[in-house]
Amino acid sequence: MFAAGGFCFLILLDISKLNMPLLIKAAIGCLAITATEFFCGIILNRVLSLNVWDYSSVPFNLMGQICLPYSAIWLFLSFTVIWTANKYHKYKKLK
Repeated sequence: MFAAGGFCFLILLDISKLNMPLLIKAAIGCLAITATEFFCGIILNRVLSLNVWDYSSVPFNLMGQICLPYSAIWLFLSFTVIWTANKYHKYKKLK
């Protein structure tokens, strides 16, 4: 999962460089993180039977691998990371 988290962070940094509104970038980031979580969940939990997580009891879940409440958290996380990266890029340009 550490690798998946690093992968998602790098995707968010790439998304932060796009020329579009911050909220749209955050939504794209949320979708990328949710998709990564889903595919990692299928591999780790279903194929390898590691049972790392199970969202079956959480409302609006898909196969117990992803759920709407966590996607909302990923939206907030994406917004925060992309906003911070944008501030860093602007600061870097000033120097």
